[in-house]
Amino acid sequence: IPSSVVSIGSDTFYGCKALTSIEIPNTVESIGKEAFSGCNALASITIPNSVNTIGDHCFEYCNGLTTISIPHSVKSIGIGILKFCNNLASITVESGNNVYDSRNNCNAIIETKTNALICGCKNTIIPFSVTSLEDDCFSGCTEMTSINIPYSIEKIGNGAFSNCKFSEINIPYSVTSIGSEAFYNCRELKSLNIPNSVKMIGADAFYNNSWFVAWRSTQEDGLLYMDGILLGLKGKLPSNEVIVKEGTRVIAGGTFASRSTITSIIIPSTISAIADKTFYLCSSLSSITF
Repeated sequence: IPSSVVSIGSDTFYGCKALTSIEIPNTVESIGKEAFSGCNALASITIPNSVNTIGDHCFEYCNGLTTISIPHSVKSIGIGILKFCNNLASITVESGNNVYDSRNNCNAIIETKTNALICGCKNTIIPFSVTSLEDDCFSGCTEMTSINIPYSIEKIGNGAFSNCKFSEINIPYSVTSIGSEAFYNCRELKSLNIPNSVKMIGADAFYNNSWFVAWRSTQEDGLLYMDGILLGLKGKLPSNEVIVKEGTRVIAGGTFASRSTITSIIIPSTISAIADKTFYLCSSLSSITF
């Protein structure tokens, strides 16, 4: 890359599977979304101190990367920049960065002001000062066999642990929100708890998740409840008029999605949250009563 270049655009090296190394000059200020996505032979990359912006999914599927360092110049990092970097073992943020840090040698990128963890890897230890796990932060960390979520965490973002391979996870009682596809496709997950503190669950949070599939198989057809949460539907509904039972606190995202035969829904006063896409494509729904 010549020194006259100031920006690497979106998808510039997307899918360059034979690319093993690249030198980014210190004139480059921004790296666009998916710029190096799918460069799975790329063994290392040095981000110069001139870079201030790294776009969404920038290094996604760079399976050859084992370490990455974020320079002090970076002020903006997109979603899922290290998604499916299976072999990544070390993440550091250079000292002097006023926006991000990797406190306590945690092997993660944390937004300093909000205490939000935005990227992790198989060796991440979540610090007790972190309050949220952001979208796609551990997505595709297939080499991560276990993770401890501390009691400081209040939010688990969209896709946060999607496609991970751990067998169990404990969600602490500090968590109030679980995002869409948070545990999507966790096929080896056998044990998971949903604490009473949870007030919001996004669409497909547990889709194709072994724990959820096993639990669902034990339930009768109809509305699927767990500890005051309506998690979804199974099989054919006995009526086109749905009554959510009294005492239900949360309706998970996508619960009634694409159920085109439903004509009316009665929701009890105990409901505190209705998540995303709950009534998506309910084409015959004409009445919702609270």
